[in-house]
Amino acid sequence: MTRNRYTPGMLALLLCLAVPDEASDLLKKVEDKAAAAASLRWKATAEIQDKQDKRVLVIEAAFQKGNRARVTGSSKPGSEPLSFTYTCDGTRVVSESSFQRRAESAEADPEVAAGLNRWLVIAGSVVLNHLKPNTPWGKLREAAKVKGHSVADETLDGRPAKRIAYAVEIESLQLTIDLWVDAKTLAPLRRDTAAEKPTHIRETFEDWVPDAELPDELFRHKP
Repeated sequence: MTRNRYTPGMLALLLCLAVPDEASDLLKKVEDKAAAAASLRWKATAEIQDKQDKRVLVIEAAFQKGNRARVTGSSKPGSEPLSFTYTCDGTRVVSESSFQRRAESAEADPEVAAGLNRWLVIAGSVVLNHLKPNTPWGKLREAAKVKGHSVADETLDGRPAKRIAYAVEIESLQLTIDLWVDAKTLAPLRRDTAAEKPTHIRETFEDWVPDAELPDELFRHKP
């Protein structure tokens, strides 16, 4: 009979060492699945707590192959008035908000929509204050350091879910994130983000539809 070479303590250590890889692998599957869809539509409510201030935003996003993207946000009644719109029609990006005048790019980065899609899956609405026409989302995603910490099986609002704990770091931005995804479809259900300042953001996804039918006019620039 062959003796087990590993003590219980060693086995526990090996299991702990495997957890970060499992978290990183699962997070990549979530990101890649969103990126692989011919189109994607989602809606979320973001509760943003910064010191003593709290804002609640309704965020809607749509992505389509052909470098098309549209992200909008507006504050709920009772919150500080805030709104923004970011649209890429495939060739040009236009953005405007309640705190920034309308601005546009002469020519869109060919990876801007795909890069922004991946960024929002990984980092969430904390990046929305950087929605400017010339932001190189694809390059930023490549430069970001994403480190998985752990994965846990949980139930969220009656749905079997997996909670992925991870960290995102790029330049001076450091985020600690818990992302709950549907155990079967990997659709995001909720995200809790802790950033510096201090800031805490909870995003609750009300809608997540891959391969959704999206009208062409959704991505057209309005005068």
